Amino acid sequence: MPYRTDDVRIQQIYELITPEALISQFPLHEAGAKLIYEARHAIHDMLYGRDPRLAVVAGPCSIHDVAAAEDYAGRLLELARQYRDALGEIVRWLSQPGADAALAITVLSVAKALEQIGDAILNIGEATLFILTGERLKLHQYLHLEQVVQAVSGDFRPPTGSDFHRIWGGLSGARVGRLSVGAGGRLVWKEGHKRKIAAEIRQTSEWNRLVPGLVPPVEAGYEEADRQSFVRAYLDGLLLRDVYLTRPWPEKVRATRRLLETLRDIWAATLRRERPVVDYVRQIRDRLPEVYALHPELARLRAEQVTVFGIGHRSLAELLEELAGVEVELAPPVTVRIHGDFNTDNIVWDPATERIHFIDVHRSGDGDYLQDIAVLLVSCVRTPLDEPEVVRALERLQDRIREFAAEFAGVVGDEHFEARLTLARARSLITSGRLITDADFARSLYLRGVRLLERAAGTAA
Repeated sequence: MPYRTDDVRIQQIYELITPEALISQFPLHEAGAKLIYEARHAIHDMLYGRDPRLAVVAGPCSIHDVAAAEDYAGRLLELARQYRDALGEIVRWLSQPGADAALAITVLSVAKALEQIGDAILNIGEATLFILTGERLKLHQYLHLEQVVQAVSGDFRPPTGSDFHRIWGGLSGARVGRLSVGAGGRLVWKEGHKRKIAAEIRQTSEWNRLVPGLVPPVEAGYEEADRQSFVRAYLDGLLLRDVYLTRPWPEKVRATRRLLETLRDIWAATLRRERPVVDYVRQIRDRLPEVYALHPELARLRAEQVTVFGIGHRSLAELLEELAGVEVELAPPVTVRIHGDFNTDNIVWDPATERIHFIDVHRSGDGDYLQDIAVLLVSCVRTPLDEPEVVRALERLQDRIREFAAEFAGVVGDEHFEARLTLARARSLITSGRLITDADFARSLYLRGVRLLERAAGTAA
C-alpha cells in the first residue's frame, strides 16, 4: 500500500498572489504616503531628542498563540486603571488653589493617549483570539471560559484545546455556547451580567428542588467584577418552537400534552391563596421605548385618538391609563411559580424521554399564571408564516393551551380570566416589536396588541 510521508499535516492549500500583484491592486495613495513619511521623520526626531514628545511602541507585529494574545490584551486593564487614577488625581489637583491647569491638561492628554493604546492592544488581542479560536469572544469572555473549562476538567486546559461553538448572543449581552471538554459530555456555557447570571443560577436550584431535572443543573461557575458565567449539561432534544414549526402533528400534540402536564404539577405544588401583583400596563410602558427605538413609526400610530369608519378609538396612552386604574382588581385569587419568559425558545422537548425542560430561568418567581400562558400563546405567532398547514396547527395548539388555562381558572375561582388573559396577550404582542426587525410584521403585532387592549378595557369595565 502507498504510504503518505509529505504534507501530512496540511489539509488544504490556497495559492496567494505575490506582494507585487497586491501592491498593484491596492496602490498607496498620496495622503497615506504623506502620513507614513511624516510619522517616520517625527519618530526619528523623538529618538534623537529633536522632538520633546514621547514615542510609545505598542505590541508585536505578529502574534500566533493564545497565551500571548491573552497576556497582550490583558494589559488594557492596567492602562485603564492608570487612566482612571490619573483622571481622579487631576480633578483633585485642579480643585486646589494655584493649580497649573496647562500641566494638568498635558498629563491628562498623555493618560488618554495611553488609554487609546490600551484599546488598540485589546482589539488586536481579541482579533487574534478570533483567528485562533474561530469565535468572536471578548477578552473577559475568553477568560471566563478558561476558568470554567479548568473547573470542569480538573486541570489547566485552555479553551482552544476544547471544542467550543457559539449558539447565540443574547439581547441582554449574554453569550451562550456549546462546549465539550476532553472525553466529557457536551455542556452549555453562558456568560453575562452578574445580576442576571446569578439570578439564573439561583432560580435553577429553586426549580430543581421543585421538579428534579426540570432545568439542567449548574456544574461550574466563575465571576469577576460585574460579569459571571457558568456551565451546565447540554440538553438533548428540540426547542418547542422547532417542534411546533417543523415536526409532525402527533409529536406537536405529545410535546404540548407533556408541557401542560408539567405546568399542572408545578401550579398544584406551588399554589398559594394569595393575590399576585398584576402589572402588565407597567411592563408595556417600560418596554415601549425599546419598541419605538427600533420602529419609530409605531409611536405615531396611536399617539392620538383616531376615527375608523366613523368609530372613535382612544390613543394608546389613554387606554393604558384606564387599564392601569383597574388591572389591580383583575388579579387572580392564587399565586403560583412562573417561568417569567415562557416563550417557545425557552422550552426544550426531549422526545426520547418524553420530558419537558426549562432554560433561561432568571426571571422566574411567584406570580400570575396567565403571564406564562400569554407569553407562550404569543410566541406561537411571533414568526411570520406563509404555510397554511403550519398556521392551522398552531391555532389548534393555542386552543388547547387556552382551554387548559381556562380549566385551571375555573378550579381556583378566577373570575377575571378573560380580561386578564386579553391584557397579558396585548402586553406580549405590543412589546414583541423590540425583538423583530421586520417593520411590517412588527406593525401587525403592535396593532393586534392595541386592539386587544381595547377589548381588555371593555371587558374590565
